[in-house]
Amino acid sequence: MKLAPRPRARYLAGREARGEDKMERRKFLWGLGGASLLLAAGGGFWQKRRWDAFMAQAASPWDAAGQNFGDVRLNALAYAILAPNPHNLQPWQIRLEAADALTLFYNTQKALPATDPW
Repeated sequence: MKLAPRPRARYLAGREARGEDKMERRKFLWGLGGASLLLAAGGGFWQKRRWDAFMAQAASPWDAAGQNFGDVRLNALAYAILAPNPHNLQPWQIRLEAADALTLFYNTQKALPATDPW
């Protein structure tokens, strides 16, 4: 007993008989891959521009610390306030005294009881 061709097979056979090109799976996947690659490259370029702008803003304190404030104490303190501190608590304050002195105050309430022992 011979089975009748399925509707999809008849449809494709009819297209081939009419000379219409069918989209091949491989061509479709190449096109889809190329479009994805273009979108990813464009998105990467856009993200890089955003990242560069963010890093320029984030690095501005380090750029300002390198300038000359005219006072040796301020020059040194400009770098000191950028030093890493556990949990960024910064448990200290500074008061400039006479022309060549400063006082460092330590706030024990902001101090951590212990740091990472490892």
